[in-house]
Amino acid sequence: MALNDLVVVGGYDDWRIPTLSELETLRDVRAAEPALDPALHGTDCGASCTEVSDPACSGTLLLDRYWSSTVNADNTNSVKTAWSAEFNHGSVFREPMGSTANSVRAMRGGS
Repeated sequence: MALNDLVVVGGYDDWRIPTLSELETLRDVRAAEPALDPALHGTDCGASCTEVSDPACSGTLLLDRYWSSTVNADNTNSVKTAWSAEFNHGSVFREPMGSTANSVRAMRGGS
């Protein structure tokens, strides 16, 4: 099932999963706990806040890991892995692609 079969947000249906490089542009490498600039990507939003209603509120959960569309090219075992990122410490991880434990932060535009 494709992402756009599941999500129509703000009237758009051209959402995609970002690459690891795109996810990493959200990180503030000079900071930790969070490694995310709250002025650009608010993390202390109320329950009614959504990015569509308030662009300053991204709703990014600091302790969640977010999938990227970047597959691990160095994978030498039989389990395919992809990269994910979290924004509390700004870490990246290789995760089994069948895992459902991660969140998705969809984006529009590009390829």
